[in-house]
Formats: sequence, structure tokens, C-alpha cells
Amino acid sequence: MFSPEYIPSDYHYTKTDPYFNDWNAARIIDHKCYFDMYLPHVKQPGISEQTTDDFGVKPMKQIIPQVVKNQIRQFNAQTKKLNRSRYLRAWADCSFCFLLLGCAPDDYYQFSFPGKTWKERNSFLTYRRNHWMIKKYNPREFEGLLHKDAFDTRFAAYVGRECCVLNREDGAALLRDFLKRHKKAFMKQKNNACGRGAFILTEEEFLSGNYPTFDFDDYVAEECIVQHHELARLNPYAVNSIRVLTFHGVILQAGLKVGVGSSVVDNVHAGSVYGNIDLETGKTNAAFRNIDRDSFTTHPTTGEPLVGFQVPHWDLVKAVVVKIAESLPEIPYIGWDVAVTETGVCIIEGNDEPGQDGEITGIYTAIRQIEKGQRKARKNR
Repeated sequence: MFSPEYIPSDYHYTKTDPYFNDWNAARIIDHKCYFDMYLPHVKQPGISEQTTDDFGVKPMKQIIPQVVKNQIRQFNAQTKKLNRSRYLRAWADCSFCFLLLGCAPDDYYQFSFPGKTWKERNSFLTYRRNHWMIKKYNPREFEGLLHKDAFDTRFAAYVGRECCVLNREDGAALLRDFLKRHKKAFMKQKNNACGRGAFILTEEEFLSGNYPTFDFDDYVAEECIVQHHELARLNPYAVNSIRVLTFHGVILQAGLKVGVGSSVVDNVHAGSVYGNIDLETGKTNAAFRNIDRDSFTTHPTTGEPLVGFQVPHWDLVKAVVVKIAESLPEIPYIGWDVAVTETGVCIIEGNDEPGQDGEITGIYTAIRQIEKGQRKARKNR
């Protein structure tokens, strides 16, 4: 079972999980988060050490064989665990699904394809289909709208907390004033993902200089969210958020991310667990999984039940997500991270390269129906 190791003195996490690899190295391959999972494990640099130059020059011919090798190793491990070592049959079936459905090796077991009919398999949003959706519907010229600094400014009414965009010139003064008001801040890199580089900084640490070196121009300071007590009961260290996937303002999927250990982030790549939410009831309806596909019905740290958990303010969550999605027609395909507080909801961020988390049938079918409706509407104008 995956078990992350956290080093509090560094204010960022390092992991033993071979799926998680350096973000900057993965950037030079086509799809960031997907290939993050398959690059070989390397030592994670500190916040002050993260540079693209160290990894951007790495030849592609060195990376691709490593990617393939790790895909084979992870797929074979899952086959041995779940399919009694029938490697040839599993690889043949996976290859068939890849050719016809765009199913990556990671999708094959994430979506439990071995036990599903062809019709059920065809309804899943596989890696290639998800990648195609991003390329087709989310133009690169609009990606800046979802960068953390621009997002917090444009959608201040939905963010629901004070955010301070730092800069190189007077970032220290801005952060000092921010911490004076709020006593602590959640620090996020403007253009990073998967929870990389995030840490909590207190006023005492800032004034004493006891914090990691970072570039002010690279960071946003956010008021820390105080989550709903029911969500805090699952895990109090991270804000346990809801990922909601929308397409043209229609909710396709929702899932609950719950942090594990003492990590301050709930990203699956940081060791958290993820479970699907029933869109009608707002209850989690299946076992949670981590990035290693281990299954959990209770939280691995707190022991709290995960299946059947009722998300607070669920109707409000859906209403707010639909409203903000409809207000951003430039990017129709978005994964929203939503936090629930005692009094309502707030949007953490929007992702224009959402992953296809969870095991939910019918998403791709729903996308095709929405596309059909869009074409019909354009024809009738």
C-alpha cells in the first residue's frame, strides 16, 4: 500500500510513490499530469531549486524509454494483483482498447475494464478522449484565465476569500501585510499543478525567516479556508475538496478528494484518496482509491467511513459550479475544485487540463449528447 513520507521542516512533501515524478521533466512531454505518473521516481527539489532549465534540456530519447518501461512495470504489477498473472491476455485486451477507445494502460485498471462489457467500456472518458477534449475545446490563448493570479481576480465573488498576488518588487511587503491580517497564508505557485510547491506560511515563520526560499513573483498568497466540520472529520490537515467536471455548463462528474497523513494538499498525486459522488444525492457511492489503485472504505489515517459520506451543501455546490462554468464560455471543458465551508462554498481553482479521475460510466456518452445538442442549436440559428 502506498504510504507518503512528509518532511515538515521543508514545508513541501516528498514521496516514495514511483508514480509521482518531477513536474518540470514531464512538461516537455505532451500531457503533463498523465506522464507525471510514469516518469521514473527522482528526488524532489526544494521550492528554491525548481527550475525548468535542469529538466527542459533532457533529451526526449532518454525519457520515452523510461516512460514505456514504467508503464509496463506498473501494468504488470496490477495484472498480477488483479488478474492472476494472465499478462498476455491482459496486454492483448488493453491494446485492443487503446486502438479503438484510446484507453491508456493506466485507464485499463482505473476503470476496471476487465470486468466490463464493450458497451460499458465505450462510455468512458479515456486518456486519448480526454486529451482530445482539451485540445479541441480549450484554446491555448485562453489558458491564462485559469492561472491562479488571474483566476482569483476575475472570479473574486466565487473564490470567497482574500487572495494576494505577489510580485518581485514589493512581494515581501505585500505578504507581510497579508499575514498581519490573517496570521497565516496558503502559498500556491501561479502556474503549477498537482499540489506541487504549495505550503502554509504563518506570520511567525515569515517574520523569523524560518520558511523555504521562494520567488515572490511565482506565488499567490491565499487566506486559508476553514472547511465544513463534516469534511474536517475525514481529515483535518488538508482542505478536502470536491472535483466537479463540466462541459458547456453541464456537470459530467463529481468526486471527493481527501488528504492522507499530514499533507496540506488533497491532490491524488500527493497521496490522497478519491471517491465518486452521486450527482443527485451528493453522497459518495463507491470505495475510494489512491494512485496505486488501492481500495478504501474507511480513511487510511483517521479511520472515518468514506463510502456513503454526504457532502454538505450539495445543491449549492452544483448551483455555484454551473453558474461559474457558464460565465467562462471561452473554456467549456473544466475541472473545478470546490471547498465547502460551514456557511457555503468557495471555488479553489479551475483546471483547463482536467484528468479523468474516478470510475464512472456514461461520461463520454453524455459529452457526445451535449455536442449533438450544440450542433443542432448552431444549425437552428
